Amino acid sequence: MLRFVKVFLVYIFIAFSVNAYAISSQQMAAFKKLPASQQAALAKQMGINLNSIDPSKNNVGDPEFDYQSQIKSPDDNLPTFDDFDAKFEPNVEKVKLYGAEVFNNAESTVLSQSLAAVPLDYVLVIGDVLHVTFYGKESEQFELSINSSGKIIIPGISPVNIAGLTLQQASDVITSTVQREKIGTQVTLAVSQIQPIKVFVAGEVNYPGDYVLPPFSNIVSAISFAGGVSEIASLRNITVRRQNQLVTKFDLYQLLQKGIDGNTTLRNGDVVFVPSSSKQVSIQGEVKRPAIYELKEQETYFDAIQYAGGFSPSAFKKVIRVKQLSGNENTVIRSVVQDELSNATPVDGDEIYIDKKSQQTANSIALIGAVSRPGFYQWSDGLSLARLFNNKNSILLPFSDLGYALVVREIKDKIKVFQFEPKYVEDNDFLLSKGDKVIVFSRFELEKHEREMLDNYALTQSDFEKETSIYKWNNYKKRAFEDYISSEQSFSKLGNEKEVSKKADLVILPEVSVKTPVYIEEIFSSETQDDLPKLAFYSRSKFLPKLLHRLITQKTGVEGAHIAEISGRVKYPGLYPIPVNGKVSDLINAAGGLIEGAYLEQAELSRQTLESEYLSVNNIAVDLDSILSGDKSADIELKGRDYLNIFQIPNWQENISVTLNGEVKLPGKYTIRKGETLKEVIERAGGFTEFADIGAIVFTRESLRLKEREQIKQLADSMKKDLITNNLNSENSILGTSNTSGIDKLIDQLSDIEAVGRLVVDVDSVLNNEIDLLLENKDALYIPSKKQSVNVIGEVFVSTSHLHQENFNVDDYIGLSGGMKDKAAEDKVFIVKASGKVVIPNNNSWFAVNEQQSQIQPGDTIVVPLDSQYKDNLTLWTQVTQIVYQLGVAVAAIGSL
Repeated sequence: MLRFVKVFLVYIFIAFSVNAYAISSQQMAAFKKLPASQQAALAKQMGINLNSIDPSKNNVGDPEFDYQSQIKSPDDNLPTFDDFDAKFEPNVEKVKLYGAEVFNNAESTVLSQSLAAVPLDYVLVIGDVLHVTFYGKESEQFELSINSSGKIIIPGISPVNIAGLTLQQASDVITSTVQREKIGTQVTLAVSQIQPIKVFVAGEVNYPGDYVLPPFSNIVSAISFAGGVSEIASLRNITVRRQNQLVTKFDLYQLLQKGIDGNTTLRNGDVVFVPSSSKQVSIQGEVKRPAIYELKEQETYFDAIQYAGGFSPSAFKKVIRVKQLSGNENTVIRSVVQDELSNATPVDGDEIYIDKKSQQTANSIALIGAVSRPGFYQWSDGLSLARLFNNKNSILLPFSDLGYALVVREIKDKIKVFQFEPKYVEDNDFLLSKGDKVIVFSRFELEKHEREMLDNYALTQSDFEKETSIYKWNNYKKRAFEDYISSEQSFSKLGNEKEVSKKADLVILPEVSVKTPVYIEEIFSSETQDDLPKLAFYSRSKFLPKLLHRLITQKTGVEGAHIAEISGRVKYPGLYPIPVNGKVSDLINAAGGLIEGAYLEQAELSRQTLESEYLSVNNIAVDLDSILSGDKSADIELKGRDYLNIFQIPNWQENISVTLNGEVKLPGKYTIRKGETLKEVIERAGGFTEFADIGAIVFTRESLRLKEREQIKQLADSMKKDLITNNLNSENSILGTSNTSGIDKLIDQLSDIEAVGRLVVDVDSVLNNEIDLLLENKDALYIPSKKQSVNVIGEVFVSTSHLHQENFNVDDYIGLSGGMKDKAAEDKVFIVKASGKVVIPNNNSWFAVNEQQSQIQPGDTIVVPLDSQYKDNLTLWTQVTQIVYQLGVAVAAIGSL
C-alpha cells in the first residue's frame, strides 16, 4: 500500500512539473489530505514551488490559505556529512537555551484559528466576511465581505463604510442604518471569515522573513513559524513595531516564570524583532532545571539559580563553582559562597556548577557485609559493638564468619583498621566513632558453597525466602564502603572474577612479598580460565583487595604498609590488613584459623628491619601452642610487611586410601600410612582367593590417569595433523577426501576415550619382595577371576572370544575369527597379555610355532591392526593405467620428431 501511495504521489508531481494547472480535482484533493510535512518534502524533492500548484495560495485574502506549508523547521534541511559524523561522536549531555522549546509548536496556532472567538474590539479590514441577519418585519441572512472601498453593501440598505472600525462599532453603525431605512427590522452582525495577517519576523530566528499568520496570532506563534530562535537569541527583550512605532516589549521569562502574559496579539504589517542576548550563563549540576539562561545587567547569581528552579534537594549550597573568562581571555575558576549569591553579578559566558552533597551521612555508621540488615545506623556517644549487635543471632547470617570482622575508620585522610570476632561481639565494649564502617565477612569464598549451605540449612520455606532475599543485599548499596576506601572503581563493577583477580594485582608492590593474595590463587588454581567459579558476595576476595590497596597508597617512609602475609596451614592464606595493636593471633583469625596438620610447637615470623641503611630479615620463632592457650606474652605484635609461616607437622599426610576389589578375601577401601607397600595392603586384605587370576591383576593410579588423559589428547591432535598431512592430500590413499568426516569421527572417538591410568605390575615380583611398590592416594587394585578365553579384535572378519586351547597359536585363533581382512597389517599383529603387557609374536624365529603357542594364555587379547599403506585393486590398476598412458604419450611425442 505504501509503495502505491509513493508511486501515486510521484505521478502527481510529474503532472505538476508539466502543467501545474492540469490537475484533476481528485488529484488535488488527495494531495491536500497529506500532512504538510509530506507535502513540503515531496515538493522539495521534485523541485516544485507549492504556490505554483494553486495560484490562489498567493492571495492573502484566500480564507483557505495553507499556513503549515510556510512553517520553518531545521529538520527540513537535508543531512550533511557533518550530521552523519555526529552520530559517532561521544554522547555528551548539553544544556539547552531555556525557553527555546516554547517555539516548537507552530501547528497549534493553525489549529486554534478556527476555535478562537472574534472579540468585540477586533478591527475590521478589507476582505473580512460578515454574517448579517435580519429579523422582525423582515427575515433574511447575508454573507457579505468588505469591498476594496472599505464598505459593506447590504441589499436594500445604503452602503456602510466599516473598514477600520471595531466589530462593536460596525455593529452599532449597521444597526442604526437598518433601523432607519427598514422600520421594524432588527439586525445582528457576526464575523464569519477573517483575513490572515502578514507580519515580518527578524533578528535571531532561524528563518527570518515575511509570514502570513492566522488571525489573532501572537509573538510566540510568529517566532514559531520562523523556526524558533538561535542559541544567542534574547528571550527577554523581544519587540513589536507597528508602522515604525514601538508597540510592546516582551519578556518570555515573565510568562514562563510568573505567568504574566505579555504575549501581544499581532496585526497586519507588524514587525517582530528578536535581538541577540547581552548576557547568557549556563547552570549545570544540582539544580532543578539545568539550562542556559539570559540575565539582565542587574541580576545576580541568586536570580540565575531561581530561574533554574532553585537548588535540588541534594545540592551543596554553601559554595558554587563558576568557570569564567577573565579579562585576558584566560579561563579562571571562581568560588561564590552562599552569602554572596545575592550580591555577585555574573559575567556573560559564565558556566555555573552546583555540586552534590557528600554521600557521607552525618552522625551515622555503616554496617556492611554478611548481616541480615545492612545499611546506615544512627551513631551516638557511647555506641559500642555490643550495642550495635545487641542480638547477634538475628543480625548475623548463617554463613557469617564468626572469627573475623573489621571496623574501618578514617582519621585525617588515612584509614585505620580494627579487628574483632563476631562470636564474642555481644561482650565487646569497643566504642564506635562517627563514620565507622563495620564489615562482616562470609566464611566461604565461593558462592556455590554459600548456596549449598543455605540449601542444607534447616529452614522453613518462608525463612529460606527471607535468607535468599537477604543474600541478594537489596536493602543496602555497598557503594558507601566502596566510595569510602577507593576513588578508582567500585566493587559493583567487579562482577567478573577475572576482574577480581586482576584488581588484586594492585597489591603487587616491592614491599609485599607475594604476587597476589594467595586465597585468590588457590580458588582459581584448579579451575580452567574459561569457567571460573563465582566468588561469594561477602568473601575476603571481594572486599580485601581494595582495602589493601588503600593501605598501600597511604604508607609513609620505610615503615611499610600495614599489611601482613600468612601462609601454610591456615584456611585462607594471603595478605591481610594489620589492625591497630594487631598480633599474631589476629592474623591467624583473619586467615580463617588453623587447619588440620598445623605444627603448634613452632611457627616462623619473618620481619624486615632497617640496619645500617640496609634491610635485613629477622626470623622470629612463634609458639602457637602458647598463643592458643591464652598466653598474651607469646602473642607477638605485628608490624608492616611481616610474614608468618604456619608449618606442617613433620611427616604429616592427609587421609590416604587405596581400594582393593575382586578376588581378595577382604575387599574394600583401606587407609594407609605414608610409605606403605602394595604387598602389605594385600596381606591386610587376607591375601588372594583360590579363584584369583594373579597374572591378570589390574592396578590403577590417579596421577597416571591424569597424565594419560593429557597424552590421549596430544595423541588425537597429533593423529589429526599426520592424517591431514600424509593422507588427505594423497589421491591414492584409502583415506581420501571423501572420508574426511570418518577420520574426524575416528579421532573424536579417540579423544573421548576415558583414561584408566593402569600401571603394569609383576605381582609375583611384588609378593616375593623383589619390588617394593609404594602406594599413593586413590590407588586401586582389581583382582579378576581366572578366565578361559582368548580375545581376537581388529581387522578380522569376526571379532570375538575363543576358548583357550593349549596347542593353538596366534594364526589358529585368527583363523577361528574368519581370518584377516585385506586391510590388515599381517606383520604388525601383537598380543595384549592379561597383565597389561604387550607382546609381539616372533614370526622370524625357527621356533616361532612353539613360541607362539607358549605366548597365548587365557585372558590374552590378539590385536590385528589396520595397514595404513593399503591400496585396493581399483586404486592400484588406476595408477598402472596412468603410467602406461603417460608412457604412450611420451612414445608418440618422440615419434613425431
